[in-house]
Amino acid sequence: MIWIDNKHVKSGGGASFISTLLNFLHSKNQVTNDPDSGTHVLTNGHQFLNNINNLRRLGLSGKSLIHRVDGPMRKVRTEKSSMLLDYITYIYMRYFCSGVIYQSTWSMNEQLPKLPEFIPTK
Repeated sequence: MIWIDNKHVKSGGGASFISTLLNFLHSKNQVTNDPDSGTHVLTNGHQFLNNINNLRRLGLSGKSLIHRVDGPMRKVRTEKSSMLLDYITYIYMRYFCSGVIYQSTWSMNEQLPKLPEFIPTK
C-alpha cells in the first residue's frame, strides 16, 4: 500500500501526475489515506517541505520514501531561494529516499550529476 503526500499539490504537472497515479492505484486497491498503514510514501516536487517532520518520522519507522522530482528549480526560476530549495531537495532524496521518479528526461539529466545513486533502470 502506498500513501501519497498530495495535500499541497494543487496545480501543474505534479498535480496531473499525482491525479493519474492515484486513479491507477485506486483501481488496484493500493492506496491508503493513512500514512502509518502504508509501506511506501510518495512525495512530489518541492511540496514535501510542508510535511518534512512527518516524512522524517515515517522514514525512520521503515517506510520506503519515493520522491517525484521536477526541476532543478534554479534552472527555471531566478530567485536565489531556488538554489536553496534544490539543495534541500537533493539532501532529502540522497539521505531519506529509496527511489526517485523523474518528471522528465531533462529533469533526470539535470539531477543525475548530484544523485548518481538514482540512475534509472528503465
